[in-house]
Amino acid sequence: MSVYRLVTASFADFLRVLSPRYCPVCGRRLVAHEAALCGACLASLPYMRVGSFSDNAVVRQLLALLPLHYAYSHIIYGKGAGAYALLAAVKYHHRPDLARLMGQLMGAELAEVGFFGGMDGIVPVPLHWRRRLSRGYNQSLQLALGLGEAAGIPVCPGVVRRVVDNPSQTHVVGDAERRGNVEGIFRARPTRLGHILLVDDVLTTGATIVSCARSIMECNPDVKFSVVTLAKA
Repeated sequence: MSVYRLVTASFADFLRVLSPRYCPVCGRRLVAHEAALCGACLASLPYMRVGSFSDNAVVRQLLALLPLHYAYSHIIYGKGAGAYALLAAVKYHHRPDLARLMGQLMGAELAEVGFFGGMDGIVPVPLHWRRRLSRGYNQSLQLALGLGEAAGIPVCPGVVRRVVDNPSQTHVVGDAERRGNVEGIFRARPTRLGHILLVDDVLTTGATIVSCARSIMECNPDVKFSVVTLAKA
């Protein structure tokens, strides 16, 4: 080992002693090879394990509303404390690194089975600038960046923006109310992307994803979509 690598490794070990890292799900101290989430919690998450990307619960939920190619959600939200703690850390506890890691892990798995074939760009569902400023990041953008790194597909956040700072869907009850809460909140621009992968953190009723996609379709009528979310409620 070179002197430079030895010094770098020693300094990294010193920093880990001063600033230990902890798993956001179980609270256990992470060891050196664990990135943001401990191996036990990562293995025990309630994964969706879909049999087909063109015929699964996410596809059936969205297919009548969008020109949809593939859809996939990684874990089941609400099934066990692990999924809840993971999403809370990603969304509310200032863990953009965790969101990006989950995007990388999802992307690596999906790339192995050819999920990304024919997709031209990845578009994260945007936050309003006020919410992004208060949170410090957009968790969906971090997921998209991780996916893009694994898939080798460009991330294109400028395709659509959120023009209305609507109340969080978390606090809105009922399908009709959720659809009304996100109606007209996005504005898109023309794009040359023919097949867009839309990325969001959680799919509940699908109202946010659909509103975002329809805003893109208004000025890009021939576009088609695939969808990836970290979790499905």
